[in-house]
Amino acid sequence: MTDTSYLNLQSGSILFSEDGQSLISTQFKITNLTDVDIANLNHGSGTVKFLGVGSGSSTVTFQDAPSQSIKAGGVARDISLTSDLSVTGLGFTPKAVIFHYGMPTDEPMGVGMSDGSFDGAVANYDNIDPEQWDVSQTQSIMLFISPGNYTLGKIKSLDADGFTLEWAKTGSPTGTAYINYMAIG
Repeated sequence: MTDTSYLNLQSGSILFSEDGQSLISTQFKITNLTDVDIANLNHGSGTVKFLGVGSGSSTVTFQDAPSQSIKAGGVARDISLTSDLSVTGLGFTPKAVIFHYGMPTDEPMGVGMSDGSFDGAVANYDNIDPEQWDVSQTQSIMLFISPGNYTLGKIKSLDADGFTLEWAKTGSPTGTAYINYMAIG
């Protein structure tokens, strides 16, 4: 049995087989066919040839959309360290990373994101100033432990197989943070 694709057009329709031959035809008129109209005809991949459009024929080639890579995972981080943290094993170069992070023994928690050039986060500041949150447009991760003791992280690079976080700390924060991520490629 031949696989078919069905194109529903403004003033009629045609049912095409996989090889582009018309199986059933209905008279129709196409006027002002735009790139948007052509893009909306996409159904998988292949080539469709329109005969008698305008003064001749036109061929439209359809291609599958590029694949999107998404991977979620998590890492643990000793927040007393200031060395970079590399996350590998994604299988692709991410275009953006979304974070959710926290510590199980205290209240520090937040969400952040980065596309490699912009980093942003919203984090619980409750250990410093009760009932408060902090917002950053330069960090992806902010963990506030106590007054004068906190750690910050941001994307240093989006790598071929993952990403690298750059870390900084103020004071002497201690403990283990759990960082969940969703990398999008």
